[in-house]
Amino acid sequence: MNEIHPKFEDKFDTVVKCPYCGHIQDDEVTYDLMDGDTVECENCGKKFWVNVYIEYLTTPDCELNHEKHEWVLYDKEHNIYMCKKCGQTEVRYDV
Repeated sequence: MNEIHPKFEDKFDTVVKCPYCGHIQDDEVTYDLMDGDTVECENCGKKFWVNVYIEYLTTPDCELNHEKHEWVLYDKEHNIYMCKKCGQTEVRYDV
C-alpha cells in the first residue's frame, strides 16, 4: 500500500488487485500493460488504471568473469573485507 494514498498500491507480483474492493483479478499482469491501461474489476465493476514496469538490478561478479578480487579492509572491528571491483564481502577469521 502506498503511504500517500491508501488506494494506490505498488506490488512486485503477477496479479492485479482491485484498489476498491480488493478482488484479485483472474488475468495476470502482462507486458501489454506497460504503457498503462484501464481494467474493470470482475467483482465490483469499477475501473482502475494498471501500469506495469520492470525493475532489475545488475551486479558485477569477479568469479563469474574468472578475475581476482581486489580485497580491502571494510570493517576492521569485525574483520570484514570487501572487493573493490564487485562488492563481495567476506569475514576473515585467520587475521
